[in-house]
Amino acid sequence: MSKLFWGRKILLSAIVYGLAACAYAAPKPGFAGEMIAEGVISTPDDELGGSITADGSTLYFEKSVPPHYLYIMCESHWQDGKWGAPTVLPFSGEYRDTDPVLTPDGNAMLFASDRPVDGVDRHHFFIWEVKKTDKGWGEPGFVHNPVNDGFDQVFASRASNGNMYFTSSRESGKYDVFRTRLVDGKYQEAEDLGADFNGPTINTRARDYSPRIPECLRNRAARPLPMMSS
Repeated sequence: MSKLFWGRKILLSAIVYGLAACAYAAPKPGFAGEMIAEGVISTPDDELGGSITADGSTLYFEKSVPPHYLYIMCESHWQDGKWGAPTVLPFSGEYRDTDPVLTPDGNAMLFASDRPVDGVDRHHFFIWEVKKTDKGWGEPGFVHNPVNDGFDQVFASRASNGNMYFTSSRESGKYDVFRTRLVDGKYQEAEDLGADFNGPTINTRARDYSPRIPECLRNRAARPLPMMSS
């Protein structure tokens, strides 16, 4: 799947592709996708990285304006048979925030940001987590586990067993897909998934990124599908 397919607009085909992965089948030939809420969510700006709640009522996504000096994360609600005008999430808008992904229980969100860590501007993207409270979203917290190691980390997702999948430039300077396993309550050293499954081809000379775990696979020893490469 090319970056351009996702990068310019949020398409329903992205969701359909994830559902197809549950059945281990590709979308039907000729399926071109359907733009979501053209003029409301999908605009001449860049919208990408959609994550939808289990009941289909809320869509979270990233919005940016070339040349991408600022990324913001937004939400839109399905009301009266249509998607409403998006609003900026209360914890986004000051720094470059990207790649919102809900956790399996829907009670938290993982995202990447270049916001300062412990008051220090690190000039890198790291993975943050923000949890829902009775009053809405809480304050984002830096993820203290092997996901964040000093390089750029983006596109993080968590399986129901706690394992985390993410993209990092830590080993070669190019983006590959990694996993850190949760064992006895402790995250293990991150492993490059190139040799772990699907042979040597999952991580290639191209940029491999955006691992997403379809909901139907999250309770299994799931491999993160789909993903993007460019």
